[in-house]
Amino acid sequence: MGKWMLLLLLSATMFLGEGCQTTDNPREGGLFSYDPQAYDRRLEERRQRLDQAKQEQAAEQQRTSQLEAEAADKRAQRDALAADLAALDSDIARLETRIAQAKSDSQAVEKQRWKINTKLRAVKRELDQVRNDSSGNAEARKREIEELKRRIDKLLEEAEALSKM
Repeated sequence: MGKWMLLLLLSATMFLGEGCQTTDNPREGGLFSYDPQAYDRRLEERRQRLDQAKQEQAAEQQRTSQLEAEAADKRAQRDALAADLAALDSDIARLETRIAQAKSDSQAVEKQRWKINTKLRAVKRELDQVRNDSSGNAEARKREIEELKRRIDKLLEEAEALSKM
């Protein structure tokens, strides 16, 4: 009978031990198994997670602001390039008008006019290439536009001289 008593005592101890587990959740475990220190640890962990989430949110807001500023800068660059391209179109139209006005019976003048027209067609092809270039390198496009402006200005000077002949 001693073995049975020992077995019964051991079972009762295990059963009571199971009922006395402590928890950090005040909604579980009842009155005797609540551990205030575990609850404080749980509360501190949640506060740390909240602080971390707030820091991550602030970092994401800062990144969003940076991206918005970059997008605005890219839009401004795109608008400036579009304005430059429109100015080049206007210069080309003015050049074509000058060349058309420079008609003459002289063969030398007609040869010069033909050369200017050939150069103008080449500039227009390059302008179309720049306009259709979607590589995204705004700085390279800006340099190409500046070079085309210089070439158009030179052609305008040649057309002006031709119209005075």
